[in-house]
This record gives sequence, structure tokens and C-alpha cells, in this order.
Amino acid sequence: MTRKQTTQRTPAAGRMNGKTGVAKAGTGKDIKAVFNAGGEYAFIEKAPNGKYFNNYGYDKELRPRSPATSGGFDSYGEAEKMLYKHRPKAVKCAPKNEKSAPRKPSYDVKAIYAKTAKPAVGTKEERIKRITALGLSREAAIKAIKAEDEYRARERRIQTATPKKPTTSPTYTVWDSKRGKTFATVGEASAYAEEHRKKTGEILTITQTKRKATHEYGKRGKK
Repeated sequence: MTRKQTTQRTPAAGRMNGKTGVAKAGTGKDIKAVFNAGGEYAFIEKAPNGKYFNNYGYDKELRPRSPATSGGFDSYGEAEKMLYKHRPKAVKCAPKNEKSAPRKPSYDVKAIYAKTAKPAVGTKEERIKRITALGLSREAAIKAIKAEDEYRARERRIQTATPKKPTTSPTYTVWDSKRGKTFATVGEASAYAEEHRKKTGEILTITQTKRKATHEYGKRGKK
């Protein structure tokens, strides 16, 4: 395997191809990727012979400061691996002719808003600011807020559409038999129990229940 050598060279200042937006070094080689290593910029370029070279020691506009080059590598992957070895803290920059791809947001409302305080409080801009502080792009934050608002609106519609169960009034059962007789009011149950006591001398027990009323005092029981 051929050992890669690092050599020093001072190419002409980098320039931009106005037609394509692809940066080209003074040598005319295509720049495939640019990296920021703590203020020092490096880039990988492809030579006409198909080899890849790493160029170090440039400023943000790709003007040489203390340039050095390593290469050539047979593939872009080999060049990138060596660049990270030489500059472990290097971060790949977005191409000038492309927008940086935002992180894919999570549209799970609970997952997004569990990390923020008072998610539905404040203006839209304040809510966006809270979410972008988590690392999401502004576009993703707007989508997440829209999803959260739609979720809340849907919950309100469901609650409004769901009929409330009527409160069941208590009934009163007089235990004059195994099944007993159930009256709608305590007054009816007491009157029946009193009438029964006068006739038989037996004192009946009255309990409050949730059973359906089966009798009305003074009338025949419902079948």
C-alpha cells in the first residue's frame, strides 16, 4: 500500500465558480467538501487524475494562511478519514449552493413538549424560541406547534361531542323480602315501612341504593 505523504504548497487563493457555485482551488481542482477545524478551514479536492487531496490551513473564504496538503487518496472516504485523523475536531460545512438540512423533527407532541415549560403559554414566537432551543430548526418548531395546536383542538372537540353521563339519583330499598322494594325517594320508602309496621309490627330496614326504582308508595309495584 502506498504511504500517503504530507507536503507543503501555497496555491492561489480559492475562488467560486459563479455558474455552479462549486468552489475551486487555484489549481483548478474541484472542492468536494469543506471542514471547519476551530477556525482553520480545510477542504477535500479531486484532482483531474481522480485522486483526492486534503488541504489544510485556509481561512473561511479558502484563502491560504499556512497551507499543507496530504494525498492523493484513491477515494473520497479515504481522504475524509485521514482529514478527521489530522483534525479530530473538524466539522463538515454545508455546501454554499445548498441549504443546511434541518434535523428531522419528532412530531410526537408529548415528546416535544415534555421538554419545555408551559408549552401552550406565550406568543407563537415565544413558543418557537423554546423549541428551537432544543436544537430543532425554526421550520420544525413551527410544524411541531401546529401539530400540538391541532391535537389540543381535537381533544376539545371530542370532549364537547361526548355527552355527559347523567348523575344517577340514589334510590331507597325497603327490605320486606329477599329482593325488597325500591322507591325513588326516602319519603316513599319511609311511608311504606311505617305502614308495614302498623299492620304487622315488624320494623323494616331501609338502605340507600343505586337500584332502579320498582315501586311507588300507595300504588302497585311495577312489573
